[in-house]
Amino acid sequence: MVEVYLAGLFSRFDYGGHFVSLDRPALVTGYSRRESQDLKHKLRGRRTLDLASPYFAAEFTRDDLCSAEEVSPSHVRLSCIDSEGQLVTLEYRIRDGYAVELRKNGGHWYPYGPHEDMPANACATIETEIPKHDLTQLHKAYLDDSPSERCRTPTSSRRKAPATFTHQVLPRGHKYYEDGKLRPRGAPRSGYCRGVTLARLVLPPHVGLSQDLGLLFAQCNETCTAALNSKPNGAEVRCFEAGQVAAYQLGDDLYIIEDARVRRVPIACGVELDFRLRAFLGPLGLSE
Repeated sequence: MVEVYLAGLFSRFDYGGHFVSLDRPALVTGYSRRESQDLKHKLRGRRTLDLASPYFAAEFTRDDLCSAEEVSPSHVRLSCIDSEGQLVTLEYRIRDGYAVELRKNGGHWYPYGPHEDMPANACATIETEIPKHDLTQLHKAYLDDSPSERCRTPTSSRRKAPATFTHQVLPRGHKYYEDGKLRPRGAPRSGYCRGVTLARLVLPPHVGLSQDLGLLFAQCNETCTAALNSKPNGAEVRCFEAGQVAAYQLGDDLYIIEDARVRRVPIACGVELDFRLRAFLGPLGLSE
C-alpha cells in the first residue's frame, strides 16, 4: 500500500510516521506491506514536497495546504501550496500493478518508491485521507499585507506599537512545574535558567489583547535561537527539537503560530507591531 498523507508541525519537530523526521509540514509518501487483512508492516516513507511556511493572512491548519482532486486505487492527483507559496499539482500512479510513478505539474512521470521491496506480482494500491477543498483563497493570502476589510478607511500613517515577548512562570501544580523551576545553568554559561516557561506576547490594551504563545521547552540546553523577521513582520524563538514560539503581522491582524495551525488575532487599524525580544532572550542566555 502506498499512503499519501500530511505530516510535520509548524512549531516543533515531528516524527510523522514511517520513520520520517520532519521539522516543517510536508507531503509524505509512506509504503506498507499488508501481511494480512489486519496487519500492515511499515517499510519506509519519504518527504515528497515541502509545504508553505505559515505566513498567510488567514487562519488555517496544516491540513488546509493540500487538496486531493482525484483519488482511485491506482491514481491520485493533489494540489498543494509549496514552500515558495506556489500552487503545484502532484500525481501518483501505479504502473504494471506495482511500480509507483510520480509527476509534478503535468511533467514527465518518473519512478518513485521502493521497487526493490515490491515483487513483480505485487498488487499495489494508493490511499490518501486528504480531503478535497478549494485552495484559491488561502493561496491568495500568502504574504498578503494589504489592509483588512474592517480597516479599509485610509489613515494618515501607520503608527508603531510594542509587541513584547515575555516569560510566564508555570504555577504550582502545572504538568511541567518541576521542569520550570529556577536552577543553575550548566557550564560553560553561568547564571540561572528555567527549563520551560509559558511565552506570552504583551500588547498595549488600545492595540489588542495580549496572547499566550505556548510553552517553550529545553531553555537550559544551550540550543535556542531567535530572530526578528521583516517579511512578514514578526519574531520567533526556537529551542532545538523542543518547540518554537512565533508570531507575525500581515495587514491589520496578528497571527500566532501553533503546532498544526495558525490563529488570527484582530488588532487596532493602522498599527505596525514593533516586536521586542530583548527581555525574553536574557533568561535564554542570548542577546538581541
